[in-house]
Amino acid sequence: GTHLSPVDMALRAAHLACLALASLACLAQALPRQVMQGQQQLIKADATKILVELFVMSRCPDAQFAEAQFAEVLKTVGNITTLELHFIANPRGQEIGCKHGPMECTGNEQQICVQKYAPASSFAFASCVNEDPSNIGKPELADSCLDDLNVEAAAADKIKSCMTGYEGEGLLRGDAERTMKLGVQKSCTIFIEGQQRCIRDDGAWYDCPDGSETADFVSSICTAYWANTGKWPVECGVERKATTKKIITTVA
Repeated sequence: GTHLSPVDMALRAAHLACLALASLACLAQALPRQVMQGQQQLIKADATKILVELFVMSRCPDAQFAEAQFAEVLKTVGNITTLELHFIANPRGQEIGCKHGPMECTGNEQQICVQKYAPASSFAFASCVNEDPSNIGKPELADSCLDDLNVEAAAADKIKSCMTGYEGEGLLRGDAERTMKLGVQKSCTIFIEGQQRCIRDDGAWYDCPDGSETADFVSSICTAYWANTGKWPVECGVERKATTKKIITTVA
């Protein structure tokens, strides 16, 4: 018979369940949003939020600069954004190589463990360790930041187990392999909705056709939200909304 992937099986199960309820509205809510963006398939649990991916190395100054700038971006559009960190590393046989040394690999693993077990706190955790960049990767700093963020005890236990065991290394290996398949090499490379948007490297932004200021990234997220939903988000202000309505009226 035909072998279905886990994603296909999940989609089929949701489809059949919704048909049983005879509700198209149910179908729309039950299925994750699944779209092709270049070679990347996006599967998003929240279809309305814009996926922003920062491909980074934890001890890279350019990554830390970009993350600080996106902390400012999220102050405006955090409610309509899902921000994920992904990691640039080199899986080599049984080992993983990191540009800034073994401590960076450990720092990557710490951040990806937090992202798995406390995703709502993962970017705040990265921002916290970035305040002490020379110690990124040290367990004392990771523990201190977990405490500062008040991560729920059960999740914190899972995170610490992940960081100190083999799980973190396995997560980093899988994530780094995906990054390599996407052809991402520079830290920090930014994707919005599966499309490369901008690169920060060697102390400068480049390949940023829509700009690299905080307001430019906010605008890209707002525009992507409008393109996906047909609605202009209140977080993005009134001025652009009026302009958008005018464009729609003109086209109509």
